[in-house]
Formats: sequence, structure tokens, C-alpha cells
Amino acid sequence: MSNLFSIMSQAAGYIEIPRWYTDLSTMSSAVQTLATSPETTPYSCCWGDDGNYFYLTGSATDTIRGYSTSSAYSLSGATYMGNLSISGQEASTPRSLRVSLDGTKIYMLGDTGDNVYQYDMTTPFDITSASYSSKSLSVGTQDGNCLGIDISRDGTKLYMIGTQNDKIYQYTLSTAFDISTASFDSKEVSWAGTGPTTPAGVKISAGGDKVYIAANSPDTTYEFALSVDFDISTMASTPTASASHSTGGNALMQGFDISADGTEMIATDTADDLLYRHTIGTAP
Repeated sequence: MSNLFSIMSQAAGYIEIPRWYTDLSTMSSAVQTLATSPETTPYSCCWGDDGNYFYLTGSATDTIRGYSTSSAYSLSGATYMGNLSISGQEASTPRSLRVSLDGTKIYMLGDTGDNVYQYDMTTPFDITSASYSSKSLSVGTQDGNCLGIDISRDGTKLYMIGTQNDKIYQYTLSTAFDISTASFDSKEVSWAGTGPTTPAGVKISAGGDKVYIAANSPDTTYEFALSVDFDISTMASTPTASASHSTGGNALMQGFDISADGTEMIATDTADDLLYRHTIGTAP
């Protein structure tokens, strides 16, 4: 069986979508850890699409730091590539990171200004080639305490989770991956009372039929079903699965991401200034 299936992108025709193999019942204690120093307040992280890169941001350095991996999704033997200063856009609380499918764009959610900022990389996945594109999206009208974002694989949907109103919000990008073309869909869902009390971020599955909320209170990752793919307003009110991510540490998660096939989680922790990698599924 192929590990890929195709979906129709609104902007670019057919694109390949990995099959999703997340099984939270198999969540491991931390498989690997990596010290985040000199970033001593690591707020967020994300994978590059193929797992050969990952990125980290926080308020101690006000940078996005890029790393290459020795093997896909491995923190062991990772090589620091360099960094991009974000102090001109968010000098206090960079909350969330995501990278485009082709590695030419990286997005940062800033809590101070309640904006999502877009940076362009002239060399795919190389943070040292990145610069601010002067494109942003204001999300403060929806929530004044924004904690996480995710972007669909085809670049046409953006999701933001916040704690001012305890909701997840959905946006459409009329031009794929161009944050300046995003607008609020008037679609939202409350996560209050569903399990998490202090979320650390949000993740949509590759096929758009599941959404994940990881929390640092309680130290748990939750899976919810969407009855309509990519439509956040159809999120179920109770989780289909959940698992503690604090068994091997990671008790104060601040940000997370899940690999393209749903089997590997990367997460930051400000209690011990570490990145954690958890295995949360097995691809056949």
C-alpha cells in the first residue's frame, strides 16, 4: 500500500498527502531530547516537511533557529544551521512556528501583536536565507491571547488557537501560502470543557479529518474528529483519544508539531529548556 494519497488543492491542482498513522495509545516517553540553549525560553518548534529539518523559537533570543537532522525526525546528531532575527516583528512572545510544504516560507505567530508573520527562504528550508516578506495577518480580533497556529498541507487553510475565548479559529488563504491573502472564515469552535485547560498549540491532520490539541495543563495530547474535512466548526465535543506526554519529561509543553505522516511529535518545554521527540504511531 502506498503511504500517499492525493487530494485536490484549491490553488495548485493535485498534491500528495501522506497517510496519517497517529495512534496516541502508543505515545512513547521522550525518545530523544535536545538542549535548546542559548534559547532558554523555548516557546515553539516545528518540523520541516520531510523531517530533515526542524526549527525553534523563543523569547530569550528573539530568533528562529534552524537545524538539520542526521536522519529524518531525529534530534540526535542535529546540526545547528543558523538563525533569523524576528525582533523587528515580535520582540517578546513568539508563540508558534510552521513551515510551508516546499520549505520556501516560514510562519511565526506573535502573541504581543496578535499577528502571524510570513518569512521567505530563498533556499528551501535554510533559515539563514530567510527574510521578512512584509506580509502578515492580524488575528487579534478573534483572540487577544494567541498560543498556536497550523496551516493545511495545501496552504489554503490556517488555524489559530487562543485562550482569551478558549476557541480555535479558521482562516482561508485565497492564494496558497500567502498569509496576506488570509481572511477569517467565520468558523470557530470552543475547546473549553473538552479536556485541555492550557493548550500549547493546535495541529490539523494531513487529510483534514482530525485535529490535535496538546496542553501543558493537564500534560496531555488530545485527538478530535472533524465530521467535515478541514472545517474546524465540525470538531467533535469529546476527544477520540488522548495520552500523557509527560512520562519522560515534557511536563511544561509550550509548543508542538506532528510529522507529515503523523508518527513523530516534536515539542518544547520551558521547565527544562529541552526539545522532546515522542513517537505517536507506526507507519507500515
